[in-house]
Amino acid sequence: MYKKATYEMDNDIILLIDASSSMIGPKRRVSQRIFYAMFEALTELNKNTRIFAYNEAHNTCYLTELSRKDRLYTVVPRGKTASGEAIIATAIVLKKRKRLKKSLLIHLTDGASNWGSDVKYAIEYCRKQNNISA
Repeated sequence: MYKKATYEMDNDIILLIDASSSMIGPKRRVSQRIFYAMFEALTELNKNTRIFAYNEAHNTCYLTELSRKDRLYTVVPRGKTASGEAIIATAIVLKKRKRLKKSLLIHLTDGASNWGSDVKYAIEYCRKQNNISA
């Protein structure tokens, strides 16, 4: 457990939340409670924990950071589940911001990706970039 706790505290943690249209209704409230609780718990381990939500509209995957200056926001669910695209976009955002530490990406979704790149290709991309453990 010590090695695991050290790993989590030494590496940045990124939560990636599905905000597709399948998350409308009661699922939205439940998922918001879950990602809020996870975010709060993870920020106790690592103050650099960040949270992003993704959705698709007009054949474009949108990635939105939900945590800013100790505040947590949300987005309106819409579109298809673009998990692969969102994982790749998150890796690109982290690389552009020159994160020196390797990040641990936790993806929260209610189902399989049904738009864009396959998740296995996104994980392969992250491994090649060597900046995210997905």
